[in-house]
Amino acid sequence: MTTETAWRFLLGLIVAAGWCGCGQSDPSRSDALPAPQRIEEQILSEESTPGLPQPKFIAGACRVYTSEPGWSVFIDGYPVRNPDGSILQTPCRVTAVIGAHSVGVAREGQLDQSRIVTFAEDAELVFETATAPTGESVLLSAPFLTTAIGEPIELTSLNTTGREFDPFLSPDGRGLLFAAERAEGKGIYTASRLSPLHPFDSPTLLRLTSSIDQPASPSVNGAATMVVYTLPSKGRIRALTRTSPLADFEQPKVLLADEDLTARYPSAQVLSSAERIYFTRETEGILETRVTTPTPERSQPFGNVMIVQFPGVHPRLSTDGLRQYLFDGQTLLRARRTATNLPFGPTEEVAQIELSGYQASAGHRQFCVSDDEQWLFYSDDPVSAGDLWMVRLSAGPGWGLPLSGTTIEPRVIAKTDPEMRPEEHAATDAPDVEPET
Repeated sequence: MTTETAWRFLLGLIVAAGWCGCGQSDPSRSDALPAPQRIEEQILSEESTPGLPQPKFIAGACRVYTSEPGWSVFIDGYPVRNPDGSILQTPCRVTAVIGAHSVGVAREGQLDQSRIVTFAEDAELVFETATAPTGESVLLSAPFLTTAIGEPIELTSLNTTGREFDPFLSPDGRGLLFAAERAEGKGIYTASRLSPLHPFDSPTLLRLTSSIDQPASPSVNGAATMVVYTLPSKGRIRALTRTSPLADFEQPKVLLADEDLTARYPSAQVLSSAERIYFTRETEGILETRVTTPTPERSQPFGNVMIVQFPGVHPRLSTDGLRQYLFDGQTLLRARRTATNLPFGPTEEVAQIELSGYQASAGHRQFCVSDDEQWLFYSDDPVSAGDLWMVRLSAGPGWGLPLSGTTIEPRVIAKTDPEMRPEEHAATDAPDVEPET
């Protein structure tokens, strides 16, 4: 199975660009920040504003053919199911949100095939499966293919006797960043997996994030060229940057440093565009949310700090910044807005999921929601020896359009007589005649 998207995310993140000194000091905080403005993005109360209208998603379609009919079809690692729950098979026409998707075909006893295609009004894919190699199907053997909604799954490949917390899932669902304090060191760790329905491989410490001071709250931009995290006890936001997803990371940069030496930055999240970083600042027990944007004209990469108020305090946003999530161990809520410079509307329920071992922590980001709202990833108790878990929220995309499809007629392919030489042509009832002049 082709896993270009997964490896694009992974190959860069696991690059160990060398050890950084555990006691490495940051640049001076002499570049003082201006006082933040208490404007923009104020949360609207349920009494003062009605809920936002339901978003409209544009559907795209793709016809999928295989040399031999009867191959199961997957989109972005998930099966396309018939109304009876069985997996749709080729030849078929599949509908999903318009845009690029990974289309995979699978059959027991043969290796999977997959390609990236842009779903539009009527895209088409033809897989040459007649000579597909024998082997185990990765897609059909996925351990989480039939995981029940609401069933907590411990991420055993990631957990240790140490502390793992603040997970962040890549948009394709195949890469995970998290903070940890474990035998390998305090730092930011990364792990990947074959598909959204497979367990994660063993994690790798991003060595350049290793520090005496515990890093926290990692996130990554959409281009996978910037990993942002905080040093809570130092009141700093740091980043690893690189020129491309396959390049080595450069030495950590301090994006923002608070002029108040007593300030703490418990959490942060960069948006996919890398044009905004939301973070929390704590002083004298008061926790508030702020947003910072790039300041290329200043010596400090980010500035223009503004105080914002939105549900949940800690940023647990969708990658585009238009959805913010709250979770108390039982009810998952969502607040929406139509642009990042507009306020959020009132919260709306996404799911009721009771997690008996979930200990909500006011001082940690603690959880994240997949962009399609199918999964919740969380640390059960980030204050003590927290472990990472995931739980299924819905049987299909909870955000966007559900995957759907119908069986279609086989593709008609014109065939040529292999015995006929190129210079020959089929005989007709009338003999060749010389043209009249």
